[in-house]
Amino acid sequence: MKKHNLYNRLSIDEVYEVSKDILGKGGYGEVRTIIHRSARVERVAKIIFKRRSNDKMLKRIKQEIKVLSQLDHPNILKIYEYFEDNSRLYIITEYLKGGELLKGWNLKNKTEPDLVWIMK
Repeated sequence: MKKHNLYNRLSIDEVYEVSKDILGKGGYGEVRTIIHRSARVERVAKIIFKRRSNDKMLKRIKQEIKVLSQLDHPNILKIYEYFEDNSRLYIITEYLKGGELLKGWNLKNKTEPDLVWIMK
């Protein structure tokens, strides 16, 4: 397995231009598009607000970052790095355009075989 040190000690604003547009929101944070300042590559920042989570959850998230960063498969979201400040954790991933995976699907009353077909 590859070993990566994904933690970037710089501030996110030193490395990326963070969009004011929010792609999505959840109970613990939000997702925004970002552009790498020198490479001009568009990526996504999943921003987790620390005040909405606890130490145990943040530790689990960092462990998931470590595990996912070691995987290399076309069907797994690529994680590039993460940043952290006093109030937020920023997970930087590839930008998968096209919207939400389940947008347009009515999943009410779907059977298990229906869901398996959708996933395939």
